[in-house]
Amino acid sequence: MTKWNDLEVEESMNYCKANLKTGNPIIVENFKTKTKLNTDKWEFLGYDQDMNPIKFVCEYVEGKKDKSGARVKLLKYA
Repeated sequence: MTKWNDLEVEESMNYCKANLKTGNPIIVENFKTKTKLNTDKWEFLGYDQDMNPIKFVCEYVEGKKDKSGARVKLLKYA
């Protein structure tokens, strides 16, 4: 079994307000390949501790869709 502290960071995802004009405000950086990608959607497919499939989706919501003014939302599917 893999220990959590033995894992290395492989990828990061963050929101960049400056990229709203392009419609791709999510930046995905791969540390192994040293590449960056600007996109409007990022997905992670994996398993929970009981080996049930889960999916995380972070996506750009065009315009301000709710009272909080959120532009990017993270959703978890189980």
